[in-house]
Amino acid sequence: MIMSKFKIAIVEDDRNLCRAIEATLSEADVSIFFDLPKTDEFLAENFDLVLIDEVLPSGSGFQFISQLKKNNISSKIIFITAKSTKKLILNCLNIGVNQFLEKPFYLNELKKVIAAVMHRKELIQLGEDLFLNTSKKIIELNGKRIDLTPTEYKLLEVLILNQGCAVEKTKVIETVWGRKHMDNNVFDVHLSNLRKKAVHIGSRIKNVRGRGYFWE
Repeated sequence: MIMSKFKIAIVEDDRNLCRAIEATLSEADVSIFFDLPKTDEFLAENFDLVLIDEVLPSGSGFQFISQLKKNNISSKIIFITAKSTKKLILNCLNIGVNQFLEKPFYLNELKKVIAAVMHRKELIQLGEDLFLNTSKKIIELNGKRIDLTPTEYKLLEVLILNQGCAVEKTKVIETVWGRKHMDNNVFDVHLSNLRKKAVHIGSRIKNVRGRGYFWE
């Protein structure tokens, strides 16, 4: 795995451990926080991966991650804990933590865990310079992010991930909006906006009468 591709945050008050991890991940772009950072500033950094301890000087690592998730953070999360319990594991899984690492651990073990977690990151090439990043929930064209709303992105993602298969409108609505029935105008407006914002993308969304929509 090429670490240089990743922007990694370490949130851990054990300074010696932080420095050891930083040295192990020397190829990556690593930022260290010895205590809980400000949520807005942290979100703005758009990290690929966050390594965070359970107990920090000014509060709970779990509560901080919960807050980040409420703000739709796309980073992968590895939770570091001195002792994991069934309750802690369940709570973390419920908020979207990707992996646990119990202290003490070997640094080579950490690298393997990071490799496994980051391997799950999906980057799907749609065209010569067009990519769908299902981890960051963005579409990139020529290295630049296309400005889509979360709903527009999710609508597009559903069609792309079902490439080659027509998806019924009711199924798209259920997946994107979480309901089985909805005013058709809402769907049509979002699809129209998506096509206007990204003409080169919208033209690949086809409607097959009686079958639904598909990504060409």
